[in-house]
Amino acid sequence: MIGGGDFAANRIVPDVYRAMRSGQELVLRHPHATRPWQHVLDCLAGYLIYVQCLVQRGDIPRSLNFGPSEDAPVSVAALVEALQNALDGKPQWRLVAPAASLELQALALDSTLARQTLGWQNRLIGPAAIRATAEWYLAFHRGGEMGPYTLTSIEDYLRL
Repeated sequence: MIGGGDFAANRIVPDVYRAMRSGQELVLRHPHATRPWQHVLDCLAGYLIYVQCLVQRGDIPRSLNFGPSEDAPVSVAALVEALQNALDGKPQWRLVAPAASLELQALALDSTLARQTLGWQNRLIGPAAIRATAEWYLAFHRGGEMGPYTLTSIEDYLRL
């Protein structure tokens, strides 16, 4: 997931934000690995549609995946560089390969069933998801009131 408001340790988006704002170098372990990056509002919208259909129709599968399209995998490095650009920073990072790693090079989700059954689809795709994420962090950095900003972002999302 990507999106504003995440400040957890060892998560790519908050790590990019912290590195850029502190002037520290960003360290990547697996820059060429691909992940199913998706804006948090798309995933949440999927779950809300899912619950609504469960209540109204009842004939919905008991498990569904909500993820990005499988036809456009994005590497860690590509996400980082796009996010650094969107945050008005200079794209830069340093590779520190771990001695031994169990991380998979490619992760993906098959969301075909959610799209077919619920008619759900992502609204914030690729650059739009990165831009929305960066805009949240830029507003935070400027000292904005993040509660109202986030509610406006949700309203904007619903109008897509």
